[in-house]
Amino acid sequence: MEHLAKTGVALALMLGATLPAQGAKMSFECPESIDETTPAKRAEIQKLLPVGNAMDDPGRLNSSIDALRRLGLSRTLIIDHLIGAYCPTVARDNSLSDADRTAKVRRFASRLTVLVYDVEEASLNVPLKPSMVDEVTARARKAGLSVEDWLSRMVASALQQP
Repeated sequence: MEHLAKTGVALALMLGATLPAQGAKMSFECPESIDETTPAKRAEIQKLLPVGNAMDDPGRLNSSIDALRRLGLSRTLIIDHLIGAYCPTVARDNSLSDADRTAKVRRFASRLTVLVYDVEEASLNVPLKPSMVDEVTARARKAGLSVEDWLSRMVASALQQP
């Protein structure tokens, strides 16, 4: 997971971060930092992050999400920072293998994404290449829609075609 430090943590986790080939030694590492924030803002954000296992206290996790939103962080940065806060807890769990740690952080990222994006309806988790995410985002913006609404319309339209 070393390459996660250089890309958006959430993006890498949610869009199918590649793991070493089968048989290759996997080494679990938490992301080093989130590049898109200043040190002062990082310190302010750090105060709002849950400590320990964020899934143990859903109320605290939701409070952190709300506070990070009020700071003006994008959804992706909220997810990145919360994964960054959660990851060391998983890394310290010596009862888990590196593959188990990776799976646990991915499960957290998936659950967290649902919370941050306020998903109310059933959703599909479909891995996309970063270039596709950029194109989808651009097309949604051009149409004046959220990414979710644009994707929903595209899928509905495709399902109507014979």
